Amino acid sequence: MFKLRAGFRYLLAASAITACLSACGGSDSSSSAAAVSTQAASWTDVSVRGLDGAVNINWDRAADAPWNSTYNIYCSGNPAGIVRESNRIATNYHGRSFDHTNVTNGERYYYVVTEVTATGEGPASRLVSATPQAVQPATPSALKLTLQDSSIKLELTGPTPPNPALASYNLYRSTARNSFTSGNRIASAATLPYLDGSANLAPGTTYYYAVTAVVAGKESRFSPAVSARPQAEIAAVAATPTRLAAFASPTGMSIQPGNGSCLVGWSDVDPLESSSSDPAPSGAAEYVLYWSDVPEVLDNAKWRIDSAAKDATSGALEVTGLSNGVMYYFQLVAAVKGSDGNPIPGRFTAGPVLSVTPAPRSPAIPSGVAATQGSRQVSLAWNRDGSGISGVTYNVYFSETDTASPGELMAQGSKKQNADGSKTYYTHTGLQPGKTYYYVVTSVADGGESAPSSIVSVTL
Repeated sequence: MFKLRAGFRYLLAASAITACLSACGGSDSSSSAAAVSTQAASWTDVSVRGLDGAVNINWDRAADAPWNSTYNIYCSGNPAGIVRESNRIATNYHGRSFDHTNVTNGERYYYVVTEVTATGEGPASRLVSATPQAVQPATPSALKLTLQDSSIKLELTGPTPPNPALASYNLYRSTARNSFTSGNRIASAATLPYLDGSANLAPGTTYYYAVTAVVAGKESRFSPAVSARPQAEIAAVAATPTRLAAFASPTGMSIQPGNGSCLVGWSDVDPLESSSSDPAPSGAAEYVLYWSDVPEVLDNAKWRIDSAAKDATSGALEVTGLSNGVMYYFQLVAAVKGSDGNPIPGRFTAGPVLSVTPAPRSPAIPSGVAATQGSRQVSLAWNRDGSGISGVTYNVYFSETDTASPGELMAQGSKKQNADGSKTYYTHTGLQPGKTYYYVVTSVADGGESAPSSIVSVTL
């Protein structure tokens, strides 16, 4: 009986957790305390996962570990000399999964774990690292703009998140191109479309718009921008003995981006009435679509589509061959053409100028990327994309050299992918013991690739 009680008292002492949730030691932390005496060996495989405002570390119990083993966890912003008392964030920890919550998103943290038994502290595990990262919603795609009754209607035509009730949207308006800040947010809406009323708009001024998605208090990046320059409608001119007829200006103009393309829509103008004094044929207008890289389209037109016609299904004209990420300005005219095929001066009327920035649909940045050490291999896993875009696949980039940023690793690293690219895991095999491997993951859809995840690394 005495032995049982003594053993019970020992279990309580060994189970006592004195986890210190302070920040990790910095790059100079090695000089603030003496190194803990441990062997330079590895006793188990460790996995690390960067989360939003936390890093999770998991490890397996060694095969020959005593039943009452506890663990010490060390963390530092510098991989060198990490096993020091000043870097210890948990002491005599009795679990095998630890959430380090006193971290800063965007900063890299390095970890090792040691096993503590009745004989003292054992060898350190191999090094792992992760960078906590805010979970950013997918950037909204296909923001459609429609001019109607001197107001501007904004709506999303792209996919909705799997749980649309959890998402809301912020709308931004600016008179300067690519100049969106919190100061020019005009609305926060649970759903779209949104109508920007005529009281807010001045004819002849170009207004740029972008939208962001907000999920769980986190805001996405800005959508590709669209713009409109409202103008007063121009009425049709009837033929007289001294004046030729002209069409009214096109109305109901709309524009929305695509992948290297855009859709331009409009409401057809009324046909001209026949007149004995008007030599031009009567009937429907012929539309010519001009576009340029500056707002003064007709004076600087670089491209045009003659006899522009809307698709019967979409009700819009698709313009292809555009460069993603470039803003294009469009203007449609309703015209009577001369014998040379050009609109006759004084016999065409231009609609308002609209602009669009083509872009592929971009899925969300992968979150919760985890890396687990193995025998000559690293196993990676991450959360499935939540943008609502179908057919999302994933790319894994790795490097044996540390980089300053995830984007640099993506640019300089080697790309890997499962045979089935939609899987949210990847096992990197054939690796060399003693080397450190660094990883980021991206999501891909419709030719668009997300920004890379935060970096995780493991040492084999």
